[in-house]
Amino acid sequence: MGKRLSLEDSSDLLTAVVVACSLLGDSFLYVGLPLTYKTLGLNLVSVGMLLSVNRFIRFFSNTWASYIYDKHGIKWPFFIAICVGTLTTLSYSLLTGFIPFLLARVVWGVSWSFLRIPGYLYASNVPPAQRGKRMGLYQSISVIGSLCGTLIGGLLLDLWDFRSVILFLTCASVIGIPIAFSLSDVPQLDDAPRAQISMNLKLIFGDFKMFGIGLVTAMNGLLIGSILSSTLSLYLLELVGEGGISIFEITFGIATLSSFLLAMRRISRLALGPFVGSMSDFLGRQKTLIILFSGGIISMALLGLSPSITVVVLAVLLAFVSSNALGIVLATEASDLAATHVEGRLYIISSYVNWIDLGTAMGPLIAYILRLGLPFRTMYLGASVILLAVAIFHLYAMQR
Repeated sequence: MGKRLSLEDSSDLLTAVVVACSLLGDSFLYVGLPLTYKTLGLNLVSVGMLLSVNRFIRFFSNTWASYIYDKHGIKWPFFIAICVGTLTTLSYSLLTGFIPFLLARVVWGVSWSFLRIPGYLYASNVPPAQRGKRMGLYQSISVIGSLCGTLIGGLLLDLWDFRSVILFLTCASVIGIPIAFSLSDVPQLDDAPRAQISMNLKLIFGDFKMFGIGLVTAMNGLLIGSILSSTLSLYLLELVGEGGISIFEITFGIATLSSFLLAMRRISRLALGPFVGSMSDFLGRQKTLIILFSGGIISMALLGLSPSITVVVLAVLLAFVSSNALGIVLATEASDLAATHVEGRLYIISSYVNWIDLGTAMGPLIAYILRLGLPFRTMYLGASVILLAVAIFHLYAMQR
């Protein structure tokens, strides 16, 4: 019989700090590559591929990461992952041309599979009455890395060149390495025999509750996290024109307004994490989800129906808040489910993160294909209807 998972109380939060450090370079690329691609021997098409390939590779690496954690415990694979991730960030300062960058992004995608799984695993070992709050804290701490990589990296790019900014962010990422080394090692994660743990993944996808969690997770990421985010600036341009909007006699361009709204998406995730998690602990997961689903459905419907720029801006903010809050509660539900499946918790977590990657990877592609034949308002109304349908299915699945 293996040892039960015994972790220090702060392991999930320390993991979040490591994850935040690892995200600095990756998040900066979404700002830096589109602005400096010519100096790096790239073109715009290759930039799009480089910013997506790390997500697609995770469909394969997530399950592999779970297997490695199951076989070798948490500490050393996690430690190696942050070291490799930091070296990958450093490599961006040295590379030129598409193929070298492509290989680096593939390596980063694999590293990210290893970096994010332990946080959900640790949460599954927190008492259920505290799990939502801890998951919210984990999400809030993790997103700090994305915010700093985007905001600080963007500011520094106006002063320095791309490679200098990458070197600075690499130095900051190194902070995560000793923290990862300090985590307790867990050589065997479950009590079940190894052969039973190495179950067919069809069993996990065949779990009705896991499918309910996964489907709404993918749709949340696809409809709001990807489709709305990737089309927002074009929709605002279509709605108000190139002149922008005036607030208190100050004119704001579409780029400024779009950047503000997209920044609020991440800021809301940082600010709301502990509150939403605690709310789900107090009210229960299902009641909290009903509130959040309602916010997402109403906001997407307003985007499709209202011609008022004021209503649209408020609806976008509500959509982003609802989507981020949904992500926190759904992650907590996945950890709840993992806690009840002693013989396969790692594979449930890898299944959950695969659903996340499915939604975020396919969103922009689907959005622009649909745009060829549909106006934005129809897309957003359709998203509202789809979100309603998957919400009903999810609530039904979790009651079984």
